Amino acid sequence: MTNDIEFYEQSEGGLTLSGGEPLSQSNGLLELLKKAKRNNLHICLDTTGYCDWVNFEKVLEYVDIILYDVKQIKDEEHKRLTGVSNHLILENLKLCLKQKVKIIVRIPVILGQNFTDIESELEEYIKNLIQIGVKKFELIPYHKFGEQKYEMLDREYIISVKDINSNEIWKVINNLLEEYDVSIKVSRPIIS
Repeated sequence: MTNDIEFYEQSEGGLTLSGGEPLSQSNGLLELLKKAKRNNLHICLDTTGYCDWVNFEKVLEYVDIILYDVKQIKDEEHKRLTGVSNHLILENLKLCLKQKVKIIVRIPVILGQNFTDIESELEEYIKNLIQIGVKKFELIPYHKFGEQKYEMLDREYIISVKDINSNEIWKVINNLLEEYDVSIKVSRPIIS
């Protein structure tokens, strides 16, 4: 990390910690964050928020921005998709929002997996997060880049995903931007 400080300074970049889940190794993470801050690095934590609050809280003072993934707002659907409840994730998000750290909630948009109807569900999803204090969102539409890799490996691509109508997403985004003081970014082009 210290070997690249000149690069970070020239590029105005920093350190992004992602995973897996970086908070699952909070003691090692804390030491790394302290060293990064001593070297004046900008620090981004990419997390699902699925960890004990005690471990989360002790790293917050060293983090400049959190990319907080919320894969599904409905608990039963979250359990179906990930195997765990979203209660801890949402509770930690509420606690983070009370801290002095910038948070961007990232939502994967995978029609046929975490959404069945973009127009009705996405708006409800984001409104629920607005109610707990979220102001910045990044939508991450599913991409099919991995399909070719499966073909090259002569393996079956088993993920069942429907194409997204980009007009539906933009309609939801425009409605929310008119109604609320929030920022919504789409991370990549919506391919339908």
